[in-house]
Amino acid sequence: MSLTTTITTQDWREEVVIIKDAGHRLAGILTLPSQGEASSVLVCAHGWGGNRNGPHNLLTHLSRQAAHQGIAALRFDFRGRGESDGAIEAATLATMAEDLVAATAWCRERGFSTLHYSGICSGGNVIIGALP
Repeated sequence: MSLTTTITTQDWREEVVIIKDAGHRLAGILTLPSQGEASSVLVCAHGWGGNRNGPHNLLTHLSRQAAHQGIAALRFDFRGRGESDGAIEAATLATMAEDLVAATAWCRERGFSTLHYSGICSGGNVIIGALP
C-alpha cells in the first residue's frame, strides 16, 4: 500500500513537500487553491515545541482558509521537529532561522512572487529576526 501525497477537496489541495538545505530535509505541506494558480504564498512558522500543524491544528486551518481565498500556504516542520531531519537537542533559534530562509528560497524557486509570513511564538520571533 502506498501513501497518498496529495489530497484534493472542493476548496483546496495539499501536497507533501520536501525542502532540502545544507544536508537537512524539512518535511512540509503545500496547500494550494483547488482552482487556478496562486502567485502569493503564506509561509507558516510553528512554535518551539510544535510542528507544522500548530496548536489545535491552527496552522492547518489557516493554510486551508488562505487557499480558499486564492493564496497558497506552506507549513513545514523546523529541523528536529515533526517529520523533519535533525535532533531537537540541536535546535536553536539560529537553526530555525536557517530553515525559514530555506523555505523562503524554496517558495521563490517554485515561482511564488509574493510571500507572506505567519508565526506562532518562537516562529514569529524567527520571522522577525531572520528575514530582511
